[in-house]
Amino acid sequence: IVLPFVACLFHDLNTMTGFFIHIMPPLVTYTFMWHSAEIKETWPSLFDLSHLSDMHYFPTNGSIFVVPGTELDSIVGNAIVLYLAWWMPYVIFMLLGGLDLPKKFQADGVTPANPKFDTVFHSTMRGGPCITIGKIFRGRSKKDSLQQMEENSFD
Repeated sequence: IVLPFVACLFHDLNTMTGFFIHIMPPLVTYTFMWHSAEIKETWPSLFDLSHLSDMHYFPTNGSIFVVPGTELDSIVGNAIVLYLAWWMPYVIFMLLGGLDLPKKFQADGVTPANPKFDTVFHSTMRGGPCITIGKIFRGRSKKDSLQQMEENSFD
């Protein structure tokens, strides 16, 4: 898949730092899971990898969406539970007030607001997706999308 906004610039510190912090955890996990014999042989007293035989990436039976107390030994099940533990409070926060924090105008569209904070959602939408989403899904003109980006007021 070719994405126009993805770049791997080996001479850029920010790009390489982001690349490194995202690629290293899966690489280390892969190494420990599938090359544990070589690791034990090289460093016999440093790593205790006896628990790896009990780990499962996917649940051995049942659904990936775990019921607490069942199949929590799977990596996917734990990841989903951890993600939902973050996602649910985040969505509640955004719906209850987070979407209004960076707006430049109040709900009436005329009264100026005092923007206090920025959110990841608003920062991402100002980066260009507002124009694309507005054009494809909302039939909105580029001018209207740019105005929404300026006012931090997205529909």
